[in-house]
Amino acid sequence: MDIKYALTFALESRKMKNSDFFLGSLWEIMVPYTRFFAYFFAIYIGLRKSADINGTPYFPWLVIGLVPWLLISGLLKSGSRAMKSNAKYISNSPISSNTYVLSTIFEGFINNILLLATVFVVLFAFKIPITLNYLNVIYYYVILFFFMYGLSLITSIWTVWISDIGKFIQSITTLLFWLTPILYSGEHIPAANFNPFYYFINGFRKSLLFNEGLTSVDLSIHIYIWGLTIGLLLIGNYLYKKNRKIIPDII
Repeated sequence: MDIKYALTFALESRKMKNSDFFLGSLWEIMVPYTRFFAYFFAIYIGLRKSADINGTPYFPWLVIGLVPWLLISGLLKSGSRAMKSNAKYISNSPISSNTYVLSTIFEGFINNILLLATVFVVLFAFKIPITLNYLNVIYYYVILFFFMYGLSLITSIWTVWISDIGKFIQSITTLLFWLTPILYSGEHIPAANFNPFYYFINGFRKSLLFNEGLTSVDLSIHIYIWGLTIGLLLIGNYLYKKNRKIIPDII
């Protein structure tokens, strides 16, 4: 796997996707904000949800939860198509096919980190103080990176064999959105801790809104998430080794 090539390919792919638009890469930030306001008006205005979440206004609480979710949901879809969508490169290039999965992950994270940078303006507007716990977001980004790479490697290989996997993931992503405490609090839902995506969403909120460190999350939950991440990486690596020689021929 060529990490340097994956990063370069991600940057070029991101540039090409927006080259035909006047606002270019700004759309990567503007589109998420339309979703922020849509959800805010639907929940806060439409359903008249006026209560703060642990003393924090609902809008920044909602936005901070949506930032990692947009990354997760985007990569669930694009990650499963990472090999299929780059079939012409895989079939005619000596670059290993898992490099394109890594490139897809890089592209998603680049867009999301730029989005998060603009979200700090929202936090400033609501006078939410800057603390050292902001740095915990780096930890959550790192483990999410490995989690999504392992998962995407598995689903992208499955999609090479069974095209319907992509459609299934699109459907399950919509279901996961409503099952994951994004628009509502998961504090009083013990089962939420078994949802790995809630771990990242809750981690972002604890770090950026509530000034809570990594120790505020039970150690068993950290171990559970790391166990899942390592498991996904091992399974993904196993599947890739079993299929890497035939992927260029069948894709």
